Amino acid sequence: MSNRRAAVKVTLLVAPLLLFIVVLHAWGDAMAGGLGRAVSSWQYPSRSHPPFVVRFPRRYEADVWAAPALEEFVRKEVKTHEGLGLQVPAAPVTVVLLDPETDPHRFGTTVEDPSANQGVFDPARRMILVRMERKVYQEKVTLALCQAASRLLLYDAGSARWSPWLTEGLLGQLEGTSPAEWRALTGELPGVADILKCTEADFTSHTRTAAGRGARLLVAYLLERRRDKFLAYYREEQAGLRPPFSDRIDDPEMVERDWKDWIQKLK
Repeated sequence: MSNRRAAVKVTLLVAPLLLFIVVLHAWGDAMAGGLGRAVSSWQYPSRSHPPFVVRFPRRYEADVWAAPALEEFVRKEVKTHEGLGLQVPAAPVTVVLLDPETDPHRFGTTVEDPSANQGVFDPARRMILVRMERKVYQEKVTLALCQAASRLLLYDAGSARWSPWLTEGLLGQLEGTSPAEWRALTGELPGVADILKCTEADFTSHTRTAAGRGARLLVAYLLERRRDKFLAYYREEQAGLRPPFSDRIDDPEMVERDWKDWIQKLK
């Protein structure tokens, strides 16, 4: 075989390999990403339940019961709390029901991985994520969905501009836990002035901490005993004005005396 013919054969054999390497180098990441998205779409199909798009592990078919419960919760809360100006979400909200193994970051979120039967709301991606157990407990998952949806409703109403204690307190209203249940938990509550000074970090741990309980009980009290003043204060907070509590409602020390007496009478 001549050197020329050998060179041609080598070229014909090597050229496809070189072309493959070039293509892989140029578009490999995009191809891998596309493959990853395709696998994710197959493993977690999505179904539209306006205003929600529900994604769930294929083997669970969880949207059959989760989506109606979530839709009913949102409609009920918007109607029940008309004074708060809540609205059914206009923009689509993605709801991801995670199995025990799936990393939530594969869906593009950066929020903390929820524990079993717990939910989180990612405002940046307008996404609710709830972690399910291998054996799905519908009641627990539904509760987690509704708790995360409460944060969604308040966020859409402007909670990013509000005082942290106000957001935490209103979550107690939407989540439906009675004030008496919060009172029954052990631990000394902070005073009203201390609650008003709380930062978001004070409420990042479980809401049954003293700060979370205090904020929820304070808002429940204000809505029952000083509703008109509280709603006027709330509307200013909603506008991002951060009005002085003492000017719009009352001196925190005076409120605290009546608040603690109200707590003691809870049943």
